Amino acid sequence: MEYGLGYIPSPADDRDAIMNMQHEAVPDEYKVNNVDSVVDQGSSPICAAVSLSEILNWRKSIRAIKRPAKISPYDIYDLREDKDQDGMVLRDAIKSIKNIGVDGEKINSYARIIDPVSAKVALMLNGPLVIGLYCYNYGNRFWQGQGQNLGGHAVILTGWDKAGFVLQNSWGTGWGRSGVETFPFEDWRYMLECWTIVSLSFYMNSEKFLSTSSCESRCG
Repeated sequence: MEYGLGYIPSPADDRDAIMNMQHEAVPDEYKVNNVDSVVDQGSSPICAAVSLSEILNWRKSIRAIKRPAKISPYDIYDLREDKDQDGMVLRDAIKSIKNIGVDGEKINSYARIIDPVSAKVALMLNGPLVIGLYCYNYGNRFWQGQGQNLGGHAVILTGWDKAGFVLQNSWGTGWGRSGVETFPFEDWRYMLECWTIVSLSFYMNSEKFLSTSSCESRCG
């Protein structure tokens, strides 16, 4: 079975904010609660938009008293400058949400994650992370392979256990374990990019959560 893709790797940019965080007592397991159910993007090239909509909907859910209206991935997909382009450059998509917004929702800042320890701390502080990988097959380890590169695919990380990060895909519940799989820590080398949407709690709790300097440049 073939699935939709749609992630375009972000070009190198020295201006990226890099969030470098070390935690004194990261737990063996952690789960971000209230994440949207697994989505099936079908054959549409909207994986980046789906991933970002899941993050934005999670952010809305944790601050809302009533159930908030969901942000559609298609509204995020419409933010791309080149409407004829299939897929989205991940950095451009995040930057558009910050500068333009989607359905009245904006973000204040974002930063790139470059190591697994910082990813764990970012998950605890900021919620789900969006990552980009190359796709070589449609199996449970689609990022592993030596054959044809089928394209780029964006997914989210929603926690971790002793085996690795919890990866939530957008290929429906028929993929993996009901749409979720383990992304082993040692597979970090396959990751093309990882981003966190920086929350206010990051700044308010920096002394509590961080043992070293956090953002090496201004976030977002």
